[in-house]
Amino acid sequence: MSDSASFDEVVELLVHAGRSLPHAVLMMIPEAWERSTGMSPERRAFYRYHAGLMEPWDGPASVTFCDGTVAGAVLDRNGLRPARYWSQKIIASSSRAKSACCPSILRTSSARVACNGPRVPGRRGARSHYRRRGAEVLSRGGAPYGEWLDRHQLSLDAIDVPEALTPEYASVVRLQKSFGYSEEDLRMIMRHMAQVGEEPVGSMGSDTTLPVLSSLPRSIFDYFSHSSPK
Repeated sequence: MSDSASFDEVVELLVHAGRSLPHAVLMMIPEAWERSTGMSPERRAFYRYHAGLMEPWDGPASVTFCDGTVAGAVLDRNGLRPARYWSQKIIASSSRAKSACCPSILRTSSARVACNGPRVPGRRGARSHYRRRGAEVLSRGGAPYGEWLDRHQLSLDAIDVPEALTPEYASVVRLQKSFGYSEEDLRMIMRHMAQVGEEPVGSMGSDTTLPVLSSLPRSIFDYFSHSSPK
């Protein structure tokens, strides 16, 4: 499956679970809210609450969506993919029609255009109807996200950490073997986590042979992880 197909399935799952389409899209591709200085407390609370449920989807893309009533478009929150919009009819593209690199974009009379402009990274919506719906999700949303965060969310910095015991080297190696750690895991993942304090970011997924097709002994945990052989 492609990244786009995976994204589409997650959005569909969130919608079938009872969320509106704007709500699902805001969860999947939130604004870069962490260091924003002009964002309202309600908007920040919405993003902060859902950040505890799932990580943002940061792939470079311009995503369009429609459920028959609401139509809109959203850029990745880092602005890696360009996009522009025209309305009354919604025409979304990566560049203007006059662009030499993309001459096949539909040309239309400027007299028929109510508004147009570039999409802003992390911001979404192309029609006023959707902007209203998006504002409803962020400002009201049907849930007191700020109150929930104040009442239930606990920062790791507020937790008293007991003094950790230093395990013996032999016991560490035994546990690493039991849980299927390899030299590559230690070199590329564990070392980075110890030095930087975060999990390294990989690309293109895993091309490890499926355990059921491997002639080598594999950990039982590998049979419950998804990978696709190339």
